[in-house]
Amino acid sequence: MDLREVLLGSGQRDIAVMYLLSTSDPEYIINFHFFLDIAIAQDTRCRYFIIVHEDDYKENELPELPDHADYVVHSQDCYDWGTYGWLLKQSGLVDVSK
Repeated sequence: MDLREVLLGSGQRDIAVMYLLSTSDPEYIINFHFFLDIAIAQDTRCRYFIIVHEDDYKENELPELPDHADYVVHSQDCYDWGTYGWLLKQSGLVDVSK
């Protein structure tokens, strides 16, 4: 997956929302469904990136996303902020040398 292409998408949006999803607790999935129904589905102004660790990623258990949202699967063993940094670095849109 070309993360730069995913981040920019065909219809570039000004706001990117990164959501780190864990499936380790059933309540997390319930919360995500709420976020999907209330925020993502109703807000097409933003581009949503749902980051899921590859061990948690089971496509048949995760809901389908609208066109302005994508699952991004990662294998990094880092905490939340490190995962957000990983996504931005992988995209090529952020120069971490500065």
